[in-house]
Amino acid sequence: MKIFNSLSVFVFFVLLSISASAQQDPNFTLYKYNMNIINPAYAGSRDFASINMAYKSQWVGVKDAPETQTVSYSSPTKSNVGLGFSVINDCVSIIRETDVDLDVSYKLKLDFEYYLYFGIKAGVGFVNLDYTNAGAVDEDIMFAENESYLRPHFGTGFYLKHPKYYLSISTPNLLNGHRYVKNASSEVSILKDLHVYAGGGYTHELKSRLYLRSELMTRYVKGAPMSFDVASTLSMYGKAEAGVNYRYKESVSVYSLFRMSNDFQFGFSYEMMVNTVGNAFKNPSLEFILKHQFNKKNKFKVLFCF
Repeated sequence: MKIFNSLSVFVFFVLLSISASAQQDPNFTLYKYNMNIINPAYAGSRDFASINMAYKSQWVGVKDAPETQTVSYSSPTKSNVGLGFSVINDCVSIIRETDVDLDVSYKLKLDFEYYLYFGIKAGVGFVNLDYTNAGAVDEDIMFAENESYLRPHFGTGFYLKHPKYYLSISTPNLLNGHRYVKNASSEVSILKDLHVYAGGGYTHELKSRLYLRSELMTRYVKGAPMSFDVASTLSMYGKAEAGVNYRYKESVSVYSLFRMSNDFQFGFSYEMMVNTVGNAFKNPSLEFILKHQFNKKNKFKVLFCF
């Protein structure tokens, strides 16, 4: 039993350290369909309101592996202001964090085809740590009492939009905060550091209503290797699109998005690790998204986000 408890605690700390250092914020393959999660300037940048619901299960089959659910909303207004909100529920092992954020953006028309959006994000994260399920022995005072606390958010971003391409740079939260805190004879803590996202995309028209989009997204987190996502997506006649995403030295994903009706779209991705941690996390990751668009002016517009 002591060996089992020791192994349980070891697995808990492995998952905790991976989540807190290498993946402090959830990493989404389908971020391109849910952009205001990482960039508040994207809120209201399209001509219609939309609501998105997404779910990601990382390393399917691994006990206590990360799971994330999101709900986000984005809408333009008549005064060049965009509004949005998002709720992200992220759970790994004994840690559960629920982030609730409001996005506000402002649109500047640079010329006939160029628009620049500036956005801010503000909210709070509700963090709960359930030490009683960490698998430690009963007399271990480090795991005798659960913890919960609030983590404030304040982020910003810029989004440059053109009919054929876009550029994006953002940080969802400028404020560092404790992800994990434990006091016994000494304090142990893991800081949730600043995340910076920068990238862009370009659309090539292959023929009438058949488009190929190329994208690059980078993510910088202090103390972790820089992450690079390179993606290529084929959009087919406004009905469906499919693509491949490569995260440098980490994973390869295939994904698709289908138009179920004029207002609903459904997407999914299948992610395979290419750089496992001691061959421990070979299991794939799955991600799903359901999008609903309100008052869409052009029913046959390309599915791309920009």
